[in-house]
Amino acid sequence: MKIREILRLLAIIALVLFMLPSCVKEGPPGLDGANGKDGVDGVDGQDGQDGIVSCVACHNLTTRDAITSAWAVSKHGIGATAARSSTASCAPCHSHEGFVNFINNPGAAPVAISNPGSISCATCHTNHNSFDFENDGADYALRTNAAVKMIMYDDPTKVLDFQNSSNMCVNCHQSRPVSPALAPDADGNYSIANYRFGPHHGPQGNLLEGVGGYELAGGVQYPGTKSHPHRKSTNACVTCHMHEGDHTFKASLASCTDCHGTIDNFNVNSVQTEVHELMEELAELLVTAGALDADRNIIAGTYPIEVAGAVYNWKTIEEDRSMGVHNPAYIKALLTNSIEALQ
Repeated sequence: MKIREILRLLAIIALVLFMLPSCVKEGPPGLDGANGKDGVDGVDGQDGQDGIVSCVACHNLTTRDAITSAWAVSKHGIGATAARSSTASCAPCHSHEGFVNFINNPGAAPVAISNPGSISCATCHTNHNSFDFENDGADYALRTNAAVKMIMYDDPTKVLDFQNSSNMCVNCHQSRPVSPALAPDADGNYSIANYRFGPHHGPQGNLLEGVGGYELAGGVQYPGTKSHPHRKSTNACVTCHMHEGDHTFKASLASCTDCHGTIDNFNVNSVQTEVHELMEELAELLVTAGALDADRNIIAGTYPIEVAGAVYNWKTIEEDRSMGVHNPAYIKALLTNSIEALQ
């Protein structure tokens, strides 16, 4: 009995001795041991794409420098007419700020630009946004490819729509309205207000479409709209004027070879020669009618509608500057029937 109690007492003492260290505060850490041996290196991950790869795809000597060099010698790039943007009606097509405002605010009245900049890359193209070209696509695209209202008509349904990037061009390269509208008064006359009578400087889009002239009756039938092969080509304006990305916008003979073979000028089938001769003949008749002076300047006055219409056609084709190339059949019909009306 005593032995059993002694053993129990010894067990209690041992338990107490075992628990005592846990009640004592931990002492300071000892010195670090020696470093262990390095483990084996992991497998290298895949290198990320160089941050400038997406930039140099375009910003390089072959692409960007060629474009900027061409642009610098273009009439758009020279910017000689930007100052005209101080007039609201001129601003949309004579300055960067005016055009961007025009595109971004469709239907709004144009505004004058007090300190206009010349047409630049960012006039026709949007700026970079995300730089995530793989997922978002090229974000330096054209500002618009939408159909364009023909402003010479007071009719929103009359549009130019080449259904491609040429729509960008005809926002400006189209005829302006004349005031008053070209129609005879009760006596069959029309009053030309001043020497600036005509479509202004950009009737190319209208003539390419086959519309916009004053269609006097005559012996030559007018072709239908959208009928000329240049109008129906894959990309109309751009096919000829930006062949292989040429930002000078000078028409390229190389763009003609698929249809016309090898040529060394644009006088195919003597179309430019014929149009030049018709223009000279019509001008002489208009001088005789008193509507043009000897230097081919328009003279303000009241004329029979046939004379006023012929003046308009002559001025439209002069301002077009293609000498028939944009639409030979339509241009020759306008000139021939105008001549017939004055003889």
